[in-house]
Amino acid sequence: MTIFPKSKFRYKSDLDIATIFEVLKENTSDGSLSSTAHSTTKYFVGTIENEWFKIISSASRTSMFCVFEGKITPKSNEIEVVHTFHPTFKILFIFWFTALISLLIFFPGNSNRIVAVALFTCFAFVLRYFLITIIFKKAEAEGQIKLIEILKLTEII
Repeated sequence: MTIFPKSKFRYKSDLDIATIFEVLKENTSDGSLSSTAHSTTKYFVGTIENEWFKIISSASRTSMFCVFEGKITPKSNEIEVVHTFHPTFKILFIFWFTALISLLIFFPGNSNRIVAVALFTCFAFVLRYFLITIIFKKAEAEGQIKLIEILKLTEII
């Protein structure tokens, strides 16, 4: 079991390379992956370069959990898109988990530390399931639908 989800998809576009970049640039607000606080009428927020892009959906507050990293193969109009959990939230989750485990272990008192750590670990996995699995999957689905629509993609199996 991986703690942070990552999935890879390959698509073929009906559009030519120049049109793919044009459509992506038209529908992407230029900004860092952490700039979801401002509202935009565009579908995505991120960076578009020569043969790759790194974007997040601008749909809802939960969409920032999923980052879409794409690499375009110019000769065949194929796009490889990797969906990853946002790196900032990975670091925040790890810091949170480490800080609270440290607090439980070194907290003064006569409580059973092993039981406290075990209970907290169970809680952390429930939180991980909720945060990372459910919200990430929702963000991934929303962004993937928009990406498929605007770039006229079909998945290659």
